[in-house]
Amino acid sequence: MAFWLERADGTRLALDERGVVLGRALASDVFLADRRASGLHALVRLGPQGPEVRSLGRVAVEVNGEPAPDPTPLKHGDGIAVPGEQLRLVAGPPEGPRPSWFLCRPTGAVLGIVRTPLRVGGGPPSCGASFAGEFAREMDC
Repeated sequence: MAFWLERADGTRLALDERGVVLGRALASDVFLADRRASGLHALVRLGPQGPEVRSLGRVAVEVNGEPAPDPTPLKHGDGIAVPGEQLRLVAGPPEGPRPSWFLCRPTGAVLGIVRTPLRVGGGPPSCGASFAGEFAREMDC
């Protein structure tokens, strides 16, 4: 059985032992823009007994509309609410291999993308890196 966190827009993040970190810190897997959220607000991971959520912040995490004790076991369909974000745990059969994506810098450095979706920004849309994968595209600046 595989598990994902599904955001309101339908995007999914695969859940594993490492977990998915929710928070305001830039290193978070799910960035929370709400000022009530802590830098590291919550961790959703596969624990020894299955999926669970742990609160890391000062504002409570809610599961199915109720404050969640720490840790709280999760099951398919459970709703997870943190400041500014509503997520849902989805369970299903494991998916097949996913395409591999890499960012290739002009210097030759190659960076692997391990979590999607990934947003690259900071410059004009016409200026970026090379993407290698099923849909290869190169952009020159």
